[in-house]
Amino acid sequence: MMQKNVLVVDDHPEIRDLMVKILEKRGYQVSTASDGHDALTQFALDRPDLVITDLSMPGMNGYQLCRLIRGISSVPVLIMSAQKGVEEKAYEMGADVFVSKPFDMEALWAEIDGLLLETCKLSIG
Repeated sequence: MMQKNVLVVDDHPEIRDLMVKILEKRGYQVSTASDGHDALTQFALDRPDLVITDLSMPGMNGYQLCRLIRGISSVPVLIMSAQKGVEEKAYEMGADVFVSKPFDMEALWAEIDGLLLETCKLSIG
């Protein structure tokens, strides 16, 4: 099976680094971006199987990024945020999954694995 590529977008380096460590430990290939503009460049270069993005970022926020990705791809998008009451808008912008920060690791893995298994089924069937 091919290694899945995950794009992590967050303006906090410590969160990006943490996500890279845990995703790589689980066997995923990971690329990162610090904002939405960066993320679009990485997205075009890496063609990720999953995008995990924060909502609050300078320049282009997670909503805008999600909407732009939705315009060009059906790749799953998981939005993480500490903001309250934003879940509905995240789904309206095209997010597949919304995870509140701080997140429970097991719940996060279940969501990530679920999204990547889903894309695996889609590409096979």
